[in-house]
Amino acid sequence: MERPRRGMAFLRKRSGAAACAALGVLCGCAAPPGTPVVRPDAAASAAAGEELERLHGVIDRAVEEYGKVREYRCVFQKRQRIRGVLQEPQRILLKFRKPMDVYMRWLSRQHEGQEILYAPARYGTRAIARAGGWKGAVTPPIPIDVDGYWVMRDNLHPLDRVGIGYFLDLFMRNARRAREEKASMLIDRGAEQISGRPAGVLESVLPDDPSRGYYCRRCVVWFDEGHGLPVKIMIYDWADDLTEEYLYENLDLQPGFTDLDFDRRNPAYRL
Repeated sequence: MERPRRGMAFLRKRSGAAACAALGVLCGCAAPPGTPVVRPDAAASAAAGEELERLHGVIDRAVEEYGKVREYRCVFQKRQRIRGVLQEPQRILLKFRKPMDVYMRWLSRQHEGQEILYAPARYGTRAIARAGGWKGAVTPPIPIDVDGYWVMRDNLHPLDRVGIGYFLDLFMRNARRAREEKASMLIDRGAEQISGRPAGVLESVLPDDPSRGYYCRRCVVWFDEGHGLPVKIMIYDWADDLTEEYLYENLDLQPGFTDLDFDRRNPAYRL
């Protein structure tokens, strides 16, 4: 990944050595740099500690801001490595309302028109799904398990783990552990434009040993510099292969949903 020209707006005046030495959190991935070199002197250690606090503040802010979010709508793009093969990106209209109301309609050609509604308070623990394309025209909607074959045939995660909140939780759990174990590097990668908005880029490099139980080897997260939430995530395994990529485009944090948005009787749905 070409390194952006300027630093993250909320991470200014960082020390170059400290930025390379800072130990950090889980999710975020762009192309890896060379191995950072850390000066083993007290001044460098102190600077690294300060930078670590600063970079962790980005994650803390994201968690705080997400706690204020009740609902959101976006175009969700996902690409995952399934059974060793990196799949084509899927673009999905995503509606999400806390605690876990989800509506998705596929926009990409491969599954165009496919719909899933998961509203456990209304419909119980199973989701309602309809295939896209000609299959959806000749078959009725069906109930599906959130972690059943219909979902997991082309997904790494169950349906009830969709959305921004799940990855923020991964951030927190892995960040706290890595911080205690001094087991990772967190690096400021500057800023890029996502959906026409500036986003700061953080890369996290975790231990090169999958047996230690971390989620991945390295990842990069793009944090919107306005609302502070992650808007793009790339995750790499221990062979440095891309395994997951997520993009939240045109994120609307005040969509004004009603119950009809999570009701199969919505006339705009085919459920």
